[in-house]
Amino acid sequence: TAARAATWRTTTSLWADAAAKSPGDARVAGNHAQALLEAGRLPEARAEFQRAIRLPASQRVRAENARNYSAMEARAGDDLAALSIVDLGIAMNPWDAELRVNRAVILHDLGRPAEGLEEGRLAIRLAPGEPGPRYALGLNQLDAGQAPAALSSARAALGIDPAHPPARRLEFMALARLGDRDAGCDAWRRLVGAGLAMQALEPMAGQLGCR
Repeated sequence: TAARAATWRTTTSLWADAAAKSPGDARVAGNHAQALLEAGRLPEARAEFQRAIRLPASQRVRAENARNYSAMEARAGDDLAALSIVDLGIAMNPWDAELRVNRAVILHDLGRPAEGLEEGRLAIRLAPGEPGPRYALGLNQLDAGQAPAALSSARAALGIDPAHPPARRLEFMALARLGDRDAGCDAWRRLVGAGLAMQALEPMAGQLGCR
């Protein structure tokens, strides 16, 4: 009884136990990797994700593992690794909208907005009712010097989900790029009030003269 209690004490130990019992299950391996990531055990999470994507699985499970693994590498700052992983996922399931969103955001991070625009538009066609694809498109529109279009995309995303944090930040960035002090500072104050303001955005707020 004490041993079972120890196994179920944390999400990580629960999925480690499941992975040990079902070593060929890609879904279990992916969940174990995600639990390790959430516990801050990055090298172990990476190794388990690598194992997970090599295991036979359905398209859905393969796409989910590739999404989570690519997002982990992107957050760690390795955008080239993230891109190669998301491309592997797309090869397995080319019509997964979330993979396309990941790819569009990674292309933005790599400074390749022309490709990111294509990915964002495809993601919207695949999931027109979701905010993520419109945010991903807007992010690349902003990079491509299309601030009015980026603002429109941000507001379209917010029309679907008014609380979507990345779209709220994108709305502010587009307004700042357009030099719209009143609307931009109003958007900035809302970000600050919601605890969504990021340090990287403070120079833009300063240039607008937001207080």
